[in-house]
Amino acid sequence: QLRTTPYHPECNGVVERFHRTLMSMVRHYIRETGTDWDRWLPYALMAYHSTPHSATGYTPHFLTYGEPLELPGEDWARPDVDQPLDGRVTTLMEELARARRMARTCVERQWKKRADRCNRRRTPKVFAAGDWVYLHEPAKP
Repeated sequence: QLRTTPYHPECNGVVERFHRTLMSMVRHYIRETGTDWDRWLPYALMAYHSTPHSATGYTPHFLTYGEPLELPGEDWARPDVDQPLDGRVTTLMEELARARRMARTCVERQWKKRADRCNRRRTPKVFAAGDWVYLHEPAKP
């Protein structure tokens, strides 16, 4: 668990990005009135959790719980399971571990692509012995 300071959103980049995505989704629902956003929030979250992520290829729900999100009305289409419970649990755990490994690989690949794209225009700063440099020491409250 990470702890960050309040009123400093730069520390929570992943959360801020998720909030931006979520707000974009909710805005599609509340175009007319703009006041009933809390009514549409569960639907936007369900859509987000059931949509495969571009970086991982898996839905957030599957990576968290190891099974696809069952949407309303889908229970009638579920096949009967003949496999014993112990075997199903073992199979689900193996599939979840494999999916998380693959997701981590995909995310690391995305991080590397993003870092390469950011570093393309950067030039390394070279310092020699005796060079003057500035030291930034912010005032402590």
